[in-house]
Amino acid sequence: PPQTDRLTISGTLSGSDGVDGGDGADGSDGPDVADLGKETPQDWALLQNYPNPFNPETVITYELPETADVRLEIYSISGTRVAEWIRTGQSAGRYQVSWNAGNLSSGIYLYRLQAANVTITKKMILLK
Repeated sequence: PPQTDRLTISGTLSGSDGVDGGDGADGSDGPDVADLGKETPQDWALLQNYPNPFNPETVITYELPETADVRLEIYSISGTRVAEWIRTGQSAGRYQVSWNAGNLSSGIYLYRLQAANVTITKKMILLK
């Protein structure tokens, strides 16, 4: 897949609590992430996005059992990376990120979480 900067080629990632998600390729402050709880998860997890199918926004939730550098990427079914979010040193916990795919075509997209030595990939459907 083509290399991108640290945020979005198409679509946007955002959260709901105002926590800075990093520098955006478009010059913005980058996406936010919502911390969903105080309990430390027992294992690495990437949950199914909700809603699915979605139009045009969906929420991606993931869990970290320990502090880790996190990379969340979204790919079209053809393998083109359409969004990327990077956060270094994210604390253990449960987090969610909203993704707005309003400027993308209907279809199947893959989202991948990479943290520590763990990689998890799931499928979602944009239905306009």
